[in-house]
Amino acid sequence: MKQLQTGISGLDEILDGGIPEKKVIMLTGYAGTGKTIFSTQFLIGGIKNQETAVYVTFEETAQEIIDNTMKFGWNLESLIEEKKLVFVEVFASEESVRIVREVDDLTPLIERIKLAIKRNKAKRVVLDSITALLMALKSKDVVRRELHRLCAILKNMGCTILMISEVPEVSFEQASTVLSRYGVEEFVADGLITLYFRPEGMTRERYIEIRKLRGVHHKIGVYPFEITDHGIEIKPRA
Repeated sequence: MKQLQTGISGLDEILDGGIPEKKVIMLTGYAGTGKTIFSTQFLIGGIKNQETAVYVTFEETAQEIIDNTMKFGWNLESLIEEKKLVFVEVFASEESVRIVREVDDLTPLIERIKLAIKRNKAKRVVLDSITALLMALKSKDVVRRELHRLCAILKNMGCTILMISEVPEVSFEQASTVLSRYGVEEFVADGLITLYFRPEGMTRERYIEIRKLRGVHHKIGVYPFEITDHGIEIKPRA
């Protein structure tokens, strides 16, 4: 199975080569753990490898993400001008939630994403984050059905997908048991990467764990990481 280099320092070593191509990876974590930085860095890693990318954002505007990631030396505006990166803004507004609630599926969202992928021949896709729209679906069974359908469609289009899911904040000891908001996302995805905070004295340290990754070997355990001037850097475990 072909593995894609992630562009995230230290991650490919934990993954024994990278993320498997044409798979859906769920990235979970609570606020402030670095999910958007991780996602942007993953797309830039693909662009450096001549892969075009689509970033679907449901909460922040494209301009907010561009501004917030500029401090890492990432000029997303130039990548957009060169047609290497495309943003799709699908805000979880009252109107979007109303439409999803009425039809009780994600068809309108899926069609917008498919169109952006086709137009730009994208190979890497980030969905950041789908939690707000999933809340409009009526039951856990519908959430699981629609996630299965969304993942199958995007994989059939030849994309590698990083799907962000917000989780409620819990203690570090509980974090290994609270993997998603609905309890079904981790079973739908081919891989699950979790970002944690852990209190260390008067500070809070960040940690990453590969909970599962179908089709490839990966290292087990929790690894510390930092958000540096160049993005996320995963450290060797002591």
